[in-house]
Amino acid sequence: MPIPPAPEFLLTTAETWQEAIPMMAKACIRPSDNSMGRSIKLTHWMELHKKYIGADPDEWWKFVRNEADLPLAKREALLKELEAKHGWEIDWKKKKIISGPKIKFDVSAQPTNLKRLCKEA
Repeated sequence: MPIPPAPEFLLTTAETWQEAIPMMAKACIRPSDNSMGRSIKLTHWMELHKKYIGADPDEWWKFVRNEADLPLAKREALLKELEAKHGWEIDWKKKKIISGPKIKFDVSAQPTNLKRLCKEA
């Protein structure tokens, strides 16, 4: 099972407190987030990164599974960026992503659930 982008570690280092704050917001993103939760978490991460680092995070697009994951206030601008910079296909009449995301939405994704390989005694 391919594991969607998620923070690798809960323990990390930062050179300054300004760098640490957006990292904490990014650490809250989980593969099993629903679209509303993912949208809120991406909004917080992107706003904190812009405030303390001065730019949008470089890898924000890796965490987008569908258009509902995008922050509502910046959805149209982010869809334009996905199309222009990352080559995603967007249906502009419906404002929906046609193709592009590397991960698919699966709220039940649990990479720790493994197939049982032995019989119970």
